[in-house]
Parts: sequence; structure tokens; C-alpha cells
Amino acid sequence: MNGIGCVRYTYNITISDNTINSAGNVTNNDLGRGIWCTGENNTITGNTVSQIWGIGILCSGSNIISNNVIVNCSDYGIKISIPSSNPNLANPIITNNLIRDTNGGISLDHGATRRDEVKGGVVSGNIIKECNDGFYGIYARLYNITYSNNCMDGGTYGIYVRASGCKLLGNTISNTVGDRIRIYDGGFTVYLIVTDNRINDVGGDGIFMSGVTYSSFMGNIITRCIDGIDETGADNYNIYLGNIVTGNSGDAYDINGANCKPPADNRSFFNIGTFA
Repeated sequence: MNGIGCVRYTYNITISDNTINSAGNVTNNDLGRGIWCTGENNTITGNTVSQIWGIGILCSGSNIISNNVIVNCSDYGIKISIPSSNPNLANPIITNNLIRDTNGGISLDHGATRRDEVKGGVVSGNIIKECNDGFYGIYARLYNITYSNNCMDGGTYGIYVRASGCKLLGNTISNTVGDRIRIYDGGFTVYLIVTDNRINDVGGDGIFMSGVTYSSFMGNIITRCIDGIDETGADNYNIYLGNIVTGNSGDAYDINGANCKPPADNRSFFNIGTFA
């Protein structure tokens, strides 16, 4: 079942103040969408979407998704999927949404081979609670997106980054089963800024990364995890400055297998911050 759908490419449309609830109208073989909108410069705001067997809100392109309530969907609450035909359409703005009891929170994915053509976007001020195990609060696979001041509670990973050029600023992540921030794309991920995030009470590492280089990690507060920051498989050249890492069961910093305080690899610049 689909709730509201705009087929083909639509422009300058506003979808607002609707209530969409598919309770009793779907089966496990009827994958649907609460709101579906393609194209550019559309606005989806003030809607309530609940009990969808599928995705709460699905969009492509440079659209605004703000102030929606999305509850109890079997897939992601919000998903941006960029078409391979025109990756330059990507400049999503996703702000101040409440997503609860979904399998995943927010997904930014692509059909394009050249993800670096994506020009940017903002994901900010969203509250994501009680995602199911095996999914992510935010799945970040588009380049050059800023994720700021989001609050995530529950799920497997808080933010899973698989793209370069992203900024993670001031997010709060707690009570996840796995790593709070996980950065891994099967190769090298570069030019990340990870600053002023609050990470606590997790079943994995506070920040886990593999193949990350030319990036900065500054002013993060990480408590009650396994390793505070765990980096592997990189040439480093990263900056770690003023992080506070306390109360973890493992190492504060585990850089390529070495408990670093300061690090063994002199190519990286560290000002470790506070340990306990």
C-alpha cells in the first residue's frame, strides 16, 4: 500500500499536514510507502505516517523533509535514493523529524557510480528512537552531507558512514548494540569532520573506523563503550584533538591495534584529551 505518491519527476510541490496509517491494510508481501515523491524542490512537512509495511517517506533529489512524525514502519523512516541518471540532484534537507519504532531511521543512498558528484545536504535536529537491531539510526552513503544535532537512541549502529566529505557535528548517540559511529566503505574514506558528538552506553566502540585518512576527530565525549576510538587499516594522517574518553571497558584509543596514549604512529597528530 502507498499513501501519497508523486510519480515521475515533480517540482515545487508541498505535501503537508496529512495523517497516513495503513493498519490492517497491508501484508508482508505488500511493501509500501507512506509518502513517495521524486524530483526537486518539493517540501514534505507536518505529516504523521504510521504502521507502514515499507518506508515511511521515500524521496529522491533536492527536497525538504521536515517536522514529520514517522512511527512503526518495517523499513527506514526516511529514505533518500539518488538516481544514477543525475547525481547532481542530491541536496536533501532533512530536519526536525521524529522517527520511532522503525527498522531504520534515515537512509541516504544512491544509484550513481560517482557519489562524489553529490553537492551536499543537511540532516539536522532529528530524533530517532528504538530502531530495531540490525539497522542504523542514520545510514550515510552520500558524499558531502552534514549531520548535526541529531539524537539517536537504540538500534545496532548510530551513524554508519560510507562516504567521504561528510561532517558529523554535535550528535547524541546512546544505547546501541554495536558501534555508535561506524565509518567504513571498503576502501579509503577521506576528509571527514567528526566534532562535538556525545556517545555513551553502547555495546561496541564509541567510534569505529577502517580506511579513514585526512580526517579530524575533535571535542567528542565518549563514555561507557568498549574502545573509545578504534581505527584500523588506514595510513592515518588524522587529527585527534581534545576528545574526552572515559569509563570504557577497552582502550581509550586503539589505532591499528596499538593502545595509543600517545599513539605509536608519529604520522598522526594527536592531542588526546582526557582519559579515565
